[in-house]
Amino acid sequence: MKARILSAVGALLLVALSTWAWYWYGYGAQAASLARSDDPDDRLQAIRILREKRNGLARRTLHRLCSDPVTHVAVHAVRGIGAMRQEQSEAILLEVIRQPKRGRLRGEAAAVLGHYDGTDLKLLTDIVRNDPDPDARSGALKGLARLRNVKALPALVEALSDSELKNRAFAIVAIQKVVGVRFMFDPKAAGEVRRRQVAQIVSFLSKHKLL
Repeated sequence: MKARILSAVGALLLVALSTWAWYWYGYGAQAASLARSDDPDDRLQAIRILREKRNGLARRTLHRLCSDPVTHVAVHAVRGIGAMRQEQSEAILLEVIRQPKRGRLRGEAAAVLGHYDGTDLKLLTDIVRNDPDPDARSGALKGLARLRNVKALPALVEALSDSELKNRAFAIVAIQKVVGVRFMFDPKAAGEVRRRQVAQIVSFLSKHKLL
């Protein structure tokens, strides 16, 4: 009798241990623990683990890491949230965009939102037109390139005159992806040359009733 009791207790302990191991490794508790580390590399490792999950613990932990004081950790957390492709994830990305600090982070959220079909086009075009941070504008341009919506073309054409070289380059790539046509445009060219090239692009788009 005693042996049977000990055997049953052992079986229960084994089940409990297996359940704990599943939770620790499968659900994401191990990564949640790493996410609390003072070492940024541990927090990055947590993000790499959690971006493969689709559960509430993973989402909550990545949400917290979107506010990490180390910008590149926060950027990877934003990408991890975006990779989940969930309605709750989209809400978190919108929350990040509303934060006034760290344009690179806002830009990353805008870029990731380009993967969501329901993204508000005006949100991204407003960033392209009005955000003072060039990194935020860069991300919004990447997002618009992914959305490939012809209604974004006016803002994208305006971005061909962005003060930042990289954003002029992102703008022409986005226009070409939306339209499916390659245009002659050199973002590094002198201002007068670029103005002529933009005029030719505008003429083409207007002719085909895309503007």
